[in-house]
This record gives sequence, C-alpha cells and structure tokens, in this order.
Amino acid sequence: MINSQKTIKIDESDAIYKPKKHLDKFLIFFVVTIILCGWLGRIIDSILGQKTSIDPADGISNSSLGMLIWIITPALMSILYIKFRNQDNNDFRLSFHFKKNKKGYFLALIIFPLMVVSSLLIGIIFGIVQFSENIDMGINEFITIFLTTIGLTLFKNIFEEIIFRGFLTTKIESIKNNPFYINTLTGLIWALWHIPYFLFVVGYFNLEEGSINYFFTIILFILGCISFSFVFYSIRLKTNSIWPGVLMHTTGGAFSAACILSNNFLIFNPSFNWISYPTIESVIMICVCSIIAAAFIRSMKKSKKFDKE
Repeated sequence: MINSQKTIKIDESDAIYKPKKHLDKFLIFFVVTIILCGWLGRIIDSILGQKTSIDPADGISNSSLGMLIWIITPALMSILYIKFRNQDNNDFRLSFHFKKNKKGYFLALIIFPLMVVSSLLIGIIFGIVQFSENIDMGINEFITIFLTTIGLTLFKNIFEEIIFRGFLTTKIESIKNNPFYINTLTGLIWALWHIPYFLFVVGYFNLEEGSINYFFTIILFILGCISFSFVFYSIRLKTNSIWPGVLMHTTGGAFSAACILSNNFLIFNPSFNWISYPTIESVIMICVCSIIAAAFIRSMKKSKKFDKE
C-alpha cells in the first residue's frame, strides 16, 4: 500500500508539471500558418493577376486579396486558438492603462525616431548619408509622407501588435518565461511573416546595384526583428498593454519611410545602406536597438517585472 501511494504521488506531480512545459500542437500550427500565409497570398495574387502597392509619397495604396490574406490570417488564427482552447482574450493585452503608464507611452512615441536619428547621424559623420541641397522642400515632403504613412499603415500595425506582442508573446511566455527565449522566438517568427511583404509589396529587398545580396539583407532583417522584439517586449511588459507598441510601430515606421521616400531630404549611398539606413536591417540600427533593449531588460530585472528562470 505504501508503494502504491508513492506511485500515485509521483504521477500527480508529473501531471502538474508537464502542462507547464507542454508545447501546444495548435500553437505550432498557428506559427506555421502565419509564416506561410504571405507566400499563399503571393501565389493567389499571381493567379488572379493582382498586385499590392504602397506609395506614401503619392498617398496611394492598392491592396490585393493576397495582401488581405497576409494581414488577416494571424488574427483569425488567434481567435480560433482562444475559442477552441478556451483561453482568456486578455492574452491580447487590449487595455490601454494610460494613466499609470504615461512615461511608457512617451518612450514608445520617441524611441524609434531617436534610433533612426542616431543611425543617420553616424552615417552623416562617416559620409554615408548626406542632406539634400533642397532641404526646405525636403522637410515639406517629409511631413507629408510621415502623416500619410501613419494613415496607410495604422490598421496593419494594430493587427500586427495584437498578434505578435499581445497573443504570441503571451503564449511563448507560458512555455518559458525568459526574455531571451521569448524575444528570439517571437522576433524570428515576426521576421519570417514579414519577408513576403517586403519582397513583393514595399520592395525593401530590391536592392540597388552596388549593395549587398538578398540573403545577407534578409539575415540582417531577421536580426533586426529580434533586436526590436526586445524593445517592444520591454514596453509591453512595462505597460501591460499592446497600444504603446502600436504607437511605436506606427510613428517609427512612418518616420523611417519619410526619411527614405523624401527625395529632397536625405541622400543615401546604396553601397552602404546595410550599415546606415533608417530601417531595422541596417547594422547601426541593430546595434542601437540592442543597446536600448539591454538597458530596458536590465531595468525590468531591477524592478522585478519578470522572474528569471
């Protein structure tokens, strides 16, 4: 009888322990689906002869069925996961918590533009980036493109932050509450989801002659997504909300787009875009972001915002 009771206790202990480390098969299916949905959208667009184009300089945005599939699929998969796994929709972190986190919202507003400015200043110092001779006209272009891009990308960024910083990050946290593990995995999935969009829509990887090849650019892009994931995660952890991330993503992306697309504002040397460029795949942006992320994580550890495993 004593041995039998001991066996039952061991089994109960295992039953309590295993679910904490169990990787949900539906979650794996979710990840694979959102990685592949952009490529599926591209195939559908090719069959239908459709094409998505975004031109903030002219305020033009033509969306295709494939683009819609790319944006909507992760949201639908998250809803299905919550419904069929009886999960709490608080996983999305939709509460604003603004009154208690004004500092967090302010950081989210300025941190991405500050990283871009830091990268550009280093580029200017080393002669990689130059100001245009028509800077007055360039400033007007910059403002127009900045405001237009916010309008064109806000909807996408809301979906994106809900899925990646709201839902997916929470699910990975439940498997292993370690910031390096959480953000490396989230950043990798986030990057792989983006690649069809950048290849076929905005053309970030259509590099000009004299620049580096596709493969190296995509590797830098993945590293950039991972480093930025640490910053997004830290702000989400600080505020317990995805909305500062939406603010950071939208204003930062618009700021970067305005720097690139304003023809009379800045002049870039295509051969050195991989070093100093206002996007997350440039080496300087990755380094600056990594430094900021490390500072955030250190601050979070001191304030005991997360428990180290």
